[in-house]
Amino acid sequence: MATVLVTGGTGDLGRSLVRKLIQEGDVPRILSRNTNATVPAGAKLFPGDLAHQTGITNATDGAQFVIHCASNPLKPTEDLEATRTLLETAARQGVQRFIYISIVGVDRPSHPYYELKRKVEQLVDDSPLSSATLRATQFHSFVAGLIQKLGPSPSNEILVPAGVRLQTIETEEVGHRLLELMRSPQTGRAEDIGGPEILSLEEMVTDYLSARGRHATLRSVPADSIPGLPWHAWTGEAQLCPKHRYGRITWREFNEREGAVKRLP
Repeated sequence: MATVLVTGGTGDLGRSLVRKLIQEGDVPRILSRNTNATVPAGAKLFPGDLAHQTGITNATDGAQFVIHCASNPLKPTEDLEATRTLLETAARQGVQRFIYISIVGVDRPSHPYYELKRKVEQLVDDSPLSSATLRATQFHSFVAGLIQKLGPSPSNEILVPAGVRLQTIETEEVGHRLLELMRSPQTGRAEDIGGPEILSLEEMVTDYLSARGRHATLRSVPADSIPGLPWHAWTGEAQLCPKHRYGRITWREFNEREGAVKRLP
């Protein structure tokens, strides 16, 4: 039975990891700013804030492993110092192994957030801790959230950034791979993982709407014309890993499952 600190334990990936750890008889710890956060039976909540570097000592005390999933794309510079403090504290506390989740394509920077993620990878690699970094493509759930933000407009039109192609993957499958790495002796950068297929964003929006019984007119617009998100970073090849199709659950299967849940009475 291992004690594992999961940063970002209340996010999609973190929740998946916590569930899997409990199922396997381990004790997951969740570091959260929300002192009233609900955690599943078998997990332990540790109040703290990585960005403000609080609660880290308590959360790592007695932990054998750290899986670092927390990140803030809106304030990426905080991630660098937060990870530095987490690594230093974990080393002092005798943590055996440190696992970091990153993004496919951060070594081919096309957005400031990606450049920052690469710097965090280097921090992890330079640490004296036994560590491994896994790069994954975008999660199904993440892209579903982005599509929801795209629209539709009052005229029932969705503006779709042109040229975007993605290889999305199921969060549960990424969690499974992270736990494999946690229990293995492998160090350094692990082989990238991606979903089972590469789709255009137009295809993804169509499947998203169909699974939810919705209809809208799609209009293609330049990828850099929609502010706030790095759509232009996903118009090349850097975000893809076609030779490493680790995931099995397709985008359509994910949407059929999520759409069925939304239609429940």
